[in-house]
Amino acid sequence: MTETDWERELYSLVNQNQQKEEHNEDSTLNKEFRYKEVNIKLKYLQASDSESVKLFHSVRKKNCYFCNTIKKPPYKMLKFRNYLIAPCESSVISNHFMVFDVNHKTNVKTTRIFDILLLAEKFKQYLVVYDGFDIVDNGKSHCFFHLLGQNSLSIQNECANTELQYKLHESQAGYLSIVKNKLRGVLVIKSKCKQWVEEVYFEIEKLLGRSYTLGKRPFVNVYCWLIDDIYNVAIIPRVVKNPTQYYLNRDKRINISFGAIEMGGLISITDESDMDKISKEVLMDMYSQVSYTYNHLQKIMVGINSNL
Repeated sequence: MTETDWERELYSLVNQNQQKEEHNEDSTLNKEFRYKEVNIKLKYLQASDSESVKLFHSVRKKNCYFCNTIKKPPYKMLKFRNYLIAPCESSVISNHFMVFDVNHKTNVKTTRIFDILLLAEKFKQYLVVYDGFDIVDNGKSHCFFHLLGQNSLSIQNECANTELQYKLHESQAGYLSIVKNKLRGVLVIKSKCKQWVEEVYFEIEKLLGRSYTLGKRPFVNVYCWLIDDIYNVAIIPRVVKNPTQYYLNRDKRINISFGAIEMGGLISITDESDMDKISKEVLMDMYSQVSYTYNHLQKIMVGINSNL
């Protein structure tokens, strides 16, 4: 398939996706919080239409969402290598696709950086997002990613702001930095050399506690995009999946599952009552529970120079 064919097929999926989503978002309920250099948006999405709700229910019922989608496609999908690309049926982002492995695999232990970079090369007009974990059902898993329209998440603006970059390592090939902010720790790799990006990524994994012999990978959210043939990779190391507010009793609970999109600056609210529970201070507390701080991440990465 030629590049023109790919563009035509993706455009077809974009139109299909946007037509499905017109009724989902209620902009009157949206909120926005700014923490100096970081901008976080909250958007309301009807819970009954939420893609994450469908995934949650499929895992509970031991009924794989992706396998069912492959067997009985409810919409047009595009094949790319061992992946299928499908429009996200419900999202607060109009140009949103899910990319998932066609195979149901067991004991997946390999890193995903190779596929992340490959997708970024192929779909240069998109931001590739990886949650850091796979959808698991009975020990089997599907690797999946998100493709989002460029600048859908504020994390790209943070990474583009050179005044916010504290450089940990720099060479002729590129540099590794930490974004200076109080909300959550973000590492940034920038380079035109794909191999160098991979090497730096693996060193970061080692410092975060990777053990390939034990089949252990650190929990990270990864974002990748290309600008003028420069690889931009943002990494948010995670402490836990969700904050304590997610597990409280019904009246006090805040039903926000912190995936990569939420960590990147865009939060989908599926329960209208949660909007009243969320303040700037509460949201900052929730982020602090699920991710490392700038200072903590700086201490973890102190040995990076000696390894590169």
